[in-house]
Amino acid sequence: MNTSSKKLFKKHLDVLWIHGLIHLFGYDHKKDNNYKKMNAIENKLLKKLN
Repeated sequence: MNTSSKKLFKKHLDVLWIHGLIHLFGYDHKKDNNYKKMNAIENKLLKKLN
């Protein structure tokens, strides 16, 4: 696996585990309003990781 592939894999893995963690905190994305809240939290946490 080259460096580019490793970075892409890490990025996808970060998105997945953060998404799952937010679900464990009780959030869902069944409704549009909830999706927006959850997406905002995901983006905030992803920015802190990178």
